[in-house]
Amino acid sequence: MKILVTGASGHIGGAVARLSRGEGHVVRTLVRDPGRAPAGSEAIPIDLAQATPDALARAVDGCDAVVHAAAWMGDEGHAETALAVNITGTLRLLEAAAGRAQTFVLVSGLNFLRAPLTGTISETYPVSVPSDLYALGKLAAEGLAAWFVRTSSDFRVVVLRPSSPVGPGLRRRRIFSLFCDAAVAGAPLRIHGSGSRVQDYVDARDIARAVLAALEHPGATGVFHVGSGVAVSNLELARRCVAVLDSPSEIRFSGLPDPEEGPEWVLDIRRAARELGWKPMIPLEDSIRDYVTWRRAAEGLAGGPLS
Repeated sequence: MKILVTGASGHIGGAVARLSRGEGHVVRTLVRDPGRAPAGSEAIPIDLAQATPDALARAVDGCDAVVHAAAWMGDEGHAETALAVNITGTLRLLEAAAGRAQTFVLVSGLNFLRAPLTGTISETYPVSVPSDLYALGKLAAEGLAAWFVRTSSDFRVVVLRPSSPVGPGLRRRRIFSLFCDAAVAGAPLRIHGSGSRVQDYVDARDIARAVLAALEHPGATGVFHVGSGVAVSNLELARRCVAVLDSPSEIRFSGLPDPEEGPEWVLDIRRAARELGWKPMIPLEDSIRDYVTWRRAAEGLAGGPLS
């Protein structure tokens, strides 16, 4: 299979490109900087914010599937860029893929679901008005994908909604990376509120496996939640980072409130198991270890604290 992967220099897109090559697929990648494309892929330099329909059509030509993992995650001060990449870019890519590729996999998210999350979070959980441009873009992208399915009988679209991606390749500063970095450095891990806020952490490599499962199951279509299926509190995450990394770090409470503390919730991943034959394979402890190993290698460190 020949697969076009957007966002291949990022966390999830990179994991998809590497796993696809490892499984024997031919991989073409769309990246702004070809120097950051995964090794062994055919890199095409395209900025989705400025990509023309003709350029995207040429990029899709000859590909059996498109995996769209690219997204603008910058600050709110670049509204035009965010909308151009996350909405217009998705529309242009869908237009290019329809009639050329057989399958389109959209990597979406959970950030437009009704807050606060509570109970079991299935694919039918209600959405709310997006709180930022990134969430707006993801929700709009899902709507565009659904519209293309209705207008093209021979074009299959699968939407994957990962929870909180972790593991090697994570460059964004999230609580997972902040806790790992602090634990390696022996610095305190600071927790707001009571530490009871929960998240579902899933390794990007498991997300990549879900992408390939979606490509390999020709009857699969629609929305699938992709996560560990286990809720982990901030306090528990801190404890695991300290234990796994054998860190002397202390876990300290800041005394500040955590506005996102709220009801318990758990991500329902049964549809992916039932229809894609997929389940997460990488435990959180391995994600922690492998993230630190990757970070050290990425920064040219043989050991010692991470910056």
